[in-house]
Amino acid sequence: MVGGLADEALRWKETVAVLEVDLVNLVGNILLGAGYISYVGPFTTGYINGLLEKWMKFASSKRLPYASDFAVDRILGEPVVIREWIIHGLPADDLSIENGIICAQARDGHFSLIHNHRVTSG
Repeated sequence: MVGGLADEALRWKETVAVLEVDLVNLVGNILLGAGYISYVGPFTTGYINGLLEKWMKFASSKRLPYASDFAVDRILGEPVVIREWIIHGLPADDLSIENGIICAQARDGHFSLIHNHRVTSG
């Protein structure tokens, strides 16, 4: 039992280290994630990667920290929910998971994906 507690203490130390880095990168990560959710839905993977690269360069130029390993599923996804989607048949590739995150965020009303002025103005 004592050995198990020592392993748990090590795991918690590792988790704290990750959370400390995530806290420093919070604003940049959320900015990139919000841009992703709001703008990239209809585009190809190549175009999406290009946009993210441009946004990351912009964030760097403004000295806005973000995770060097930024990934939409890590920043905006919930691992348990993503695993459930995969169990229910969602392909496990990055694009499918990222599209699932976009749909889930849109469905919950966190982000509007309608940018057409004629649709939004009534």
